[in-house]
Amino acid sequence: MTAFLASTRDLAEAKIALAAGANWIDMKEPRTGALGAVAPAEVARVVNWLRDVEGNVPVSATIGDCWDDPGCMPARVAALAETTVPYVKIGIYAAQVKRELLHAISACCACGPRIILVCFAEAPPDTNAIAAWAATGIHGMMLDTADKHSGSLRAIRTRTELADFVDNVQTRGLLCGLAGSLTVEDITPLLALGADYLGFRGALCDAGGRAGVVSASAVTTIRMCIDSAHAAIANDLTMEGSTRGMA
Repeated sequence: MTAFLASTRDLAEAKIALAAGANWIDMKEPRTGALGAVAPAEVARVVNWLRDVEGNVPVSATIGDCWDDPGCMPARVAALAETTVPYVKIGIYAAQVKRELLHAISACCACGPRIILVCFAEAPPDTNAIAAWAATGIHGMMLDTADKHSGSLRAIRTRTELADFVDNVQTRGLLCGLAGSLTVEDITPLLALGADYLGFRGALCDAGGRAGVVSASAVTTIRMCIDSAHAAIANDLTMEGSTRGMA
């Protein structure tokens, strides 16, 4: 079943998101970029709190918008490793498979946390590129938008392109996530693709948009829409099976 990832900037937002139904807490500071980094001390606070209250909830943290500087990536991952956060997200333009970046990602994978590559929908990786990144030792890949003013993920990529991405990533035994200015209208069509998780930020916030504050009511709305869509999909599969049984 596809999980609900909520991007939060601090412990207060993480508490709101978890209480309202998020399955995965992702630490990100939206005011400093598409993948703005949260201070390691705050990441550690969230990791320690989650360990005490809900030990099986995944938690991740981003290293910041540094895809043009591969050399800094291992050090940033190593700093987050000190917080014991289990997953670290690194944004890259994955369509460009460059040796320096491949080496940097391999070094990041050796730092301890499980690495999730955030690929950008504006220039997504093809099958060969996904295979090359998978060989570095990463744990997962997700497709997100770099430009938060260019529209949602589904406005940039077609359903077929998104389905192919999910299939290519999961075929290699990797976690696969989809995100990028998602709203309630995106939930049903994206759940049908079978990604491991859908990521939200702006849709969880108050009137301030993705740079605003996470709202309990907004998180609850997304949770309810995901549950409703899951139920509808399960019902459709049941009806389809019953129809085949009567044929």
